[in-house]
Amino acid sequence: MADSSATTADAALTHAHSSARGTAPLSATDFAARDDRDLAALAAQGRERAFRELLSRYERPVFSLVFRMVRDRSLAEDLAQEAFIRAFNAIGSYNPSFKFSNWILKIANNHTIDYLRKRK
Repeated sequence: MADSSATTADAALTHAHSSARGTAPLSATDFAARDDRDLAALAAQGRERAFRELLSRYERPVFSLVFRMVRDRSLAEDLAQEAFIRAFNAIGSYNPSFKFSNWILKIANNHTIDYLRKRK
């Protein structure tokens, strides 16, 4: 999954907010030390490194969930990537009173179910 990791991250970032709005740069370790809620808030402000950190934390769980549903590695990679794009395009609607992991996994689950329904 290491090869698809960079591809998924790059594709999701290409489709999501990609430029910071005049904010001071933070180091990679600053992002790694932050919790998901903080990262989601930064991502909503367009902080690319915050997006990347969330991707690195959740790429494997999202892929695993989708793969269990479709049983096809290539399709699961595509659907997981699309789920990340949807999530990050909607990051401003994330409610920090809920766990980020639940939010992003729900998006992946719903996206995969939508795909499976359309395929029938």
